[in-house]
Amino acid sequence: MEVVTFNVRDVTGKKGIEKLEKVLIDAPGVERALVDMEKEQVTIEYNAQQVSLDQLVARVEEHGCEITQ
Repeated sequence: MEVVTFNVRDVTGKKGIEKLEKVLIDAPGVERALVDMEKEQVTIEYNAQQVSLDQLVARVEEHGCEITQ
């Protein structure tokens, strides 16, 4: 398993957090997704043989969130 943490913006409220986590967890190969709004980060544990970083980024952005550095 690999772990990646992205800095994200535009995730608001409990429902927004839950929805983003669900969108990520529903991706093949994603074991866990945890949004930390205090740090404005999402941490994803995933199998790199089943899902790429580009696919994870696309899912976050399709959800309407901006990934920042």
